Amino acid sequence: MPLLTEVLQAPLVTGELLARGFELARDTFDLIVVDLPSGVGPYTRRILERSDDICLVSDCTSAALLRAQACMDYLRSEQIPLAAQVFCANRVPDQGWIGAERLAKLVGVPVMAVLPNDPEATLDAAEKRVPLIRGNPRHPISRAIDRLAREVVQRVLRRAET
Repeated sequence: MPLLTEVLQAPLVTGELLARGFELARDTFDLIVVDLPSGVGPYTRRILERSDDICLVSDCTSAALLRAQACMDYLRSEQIPLAAQVFCANRVPDQGWIGAERLAKLVGVPVMAVLPNDPEATLDAAEKRVPLIRGNPRHPISRAIDRLAREVVQRVLRRAET
């Protein structure tokens, strides 16, 4: 359910419209996923306040991990509970990366998913206009996305039980 279908609509979004969109989505869906751009915008805080979980997705280059640490610092400054934060490592090389355990220590939150780097598979899926997980469900990236989705659902279910 896209809030904006094109960038020119962004100035039309108000805090009230955003809040109403969240209300409607919560009444309609069991799970809402919001894909935020990098950086902090005028409504970032409002979106984070209405979020149960935050999954930061980043590759594992030095520059990206520095940005990820800065993002985690921002989340802490906004008093987002650590229990609500997880990390997803994207485009992870087959060899030469620091590993999920060291990565979790570096960013300060658990690594929920590790998505391997396979530019050929992702480009092929993009050219076919079919999500990789649907076009090639046995691919390691698809399997990692599936595990991530299952873990997110489990977190939601555990929260619902309490």
